[in-house]
Amino acid sequence: MKKFALVIGHTKSKDKGAFSETLGLSEYDYNLMVAKELKALCPEMFDIYTHEVQDYYQRQKGLAYKVNQKNYDAVFELHFNAASPLANGTECCHYFNSKKGKAIAELISKEVSLYYKTTLRGVNGAKALVNKQDRGYWFTYLPKAPAVIIEPFFGSNPSEAKLFKDVNLYAHVLYSAIKKI
Repeated sequence: MKKFALVIGHTKSKDKGAFSETLGLSEYDYNLMVAKELKALCPEMFDIYTHEVQDYYQRQKGLAYKVNQKNYDAVFELHFNAASPLANGTECCHYFNSKKGKAIAELISKEVSLYYKTTLRGVNGAKALVNKQDRGYWFTYLPKAPAVIIEPFFGSNPSEAKLFKDVNLYAHVLYSAIKKI
């Protein structure tokens, strides 16, 4: 059976990420519920990791040390986007030189977008992170396994966030996509 690491984006305390008024939740709180639901669907398939360190690079370095101790088929960091109320779409980020990461990013983006009827952002829903200044670069670069940042919707867009309000449904959609890897 394949094995995946689920990383909750941001931290439990100071940096909980974007806050969605529609969901009434931060990225951290929303995605922790998603990860727990995924693990409940198939406990032997998923491990959940959270961050405690505030410094981004140190946080990713510590995470990579932990996940590189195991042989994961892929590592996912769960997020949602935020910008203007009109911003929309689904995308997954990957390290630019990872063919597997790109394929996984495209697969997950397409599956989520198809189910929720969201717009695919980037090329086929995949965004390559190419330099150290790109947000998320170190997460996608440091793990041995293909690492993908999942950004399924904009929490700042009320109509799009409303589509993802049912955490259990989104976890099932994500689980269906991940099983295809």
